[in-house]
Amino acid sequence: MTATAIGSGKARSGEDVTVVTARDSSSLTPAVRKQLSAIKGQVVVAVPLNAGDWTTIARATPSPIVRLTPAGPTSAGAQQVVAATKAILAANPRARVEWVVPIDADPDTIANASSAAKVVDTIAVTIPADAHWPRTMRDLTDWTTWASAHRKRVSVVQQVDATTRPGLVRSVNDWIGVQAKSRRIAYSATTTQN
Repeated sequence: MTATAIGSGKARSGEDVTVVTARDSSSLTPAVRKQLSAIKGQVVVAVPLNAGDWTTIARATPSPIVRLTPAGPTSAGAQQVVAATKAILAANPRARVEWVVPIDADPDTIANASSAAKVVDTIAVTIPADAHWPRTMRDLTDWTTWASAHRKRVSVVQQVDATTRPGLVRSVNDWIGVQAKSRRIAYSATTTQN
């Protein structure tokens, strides 16, 4: 498989979530799309904003979550998210779209962020394996508060590697538990870094 399963987790509904990364639309060959369609639960297809053919990506499974990762916190990135989301939904109205935001960016300083928030279903954050918890908690809270103000939930993917402190994992899970009670979390997943 040229697309790689990078993580798993649980949706707010309790449904299993599998996160798959694809370097571009050509990674999603018919054989890979068949494998993705056989996965029980929700499939999240993580792709960069320059991934290519949005129709192929939108149809990776009958109703995928497409996780769009822009190059950085720029107005161009937000504008690309809007354009990509419109193309994805035109190709598959059952698809859902996430905008991966840079966790350490201030949501109020990203130009056109509100326009991107209007078209996506979820605001997504990735917690690095070597995150510093007090700062990460502040950043997560900022993004969750901003997303909630835009009537969006947040999906959280935590990267873990051999150097990740167990206390960080516990702290993130505790934070997710508190936010989930407020219905602010769409899903959470853990990915293993090599």
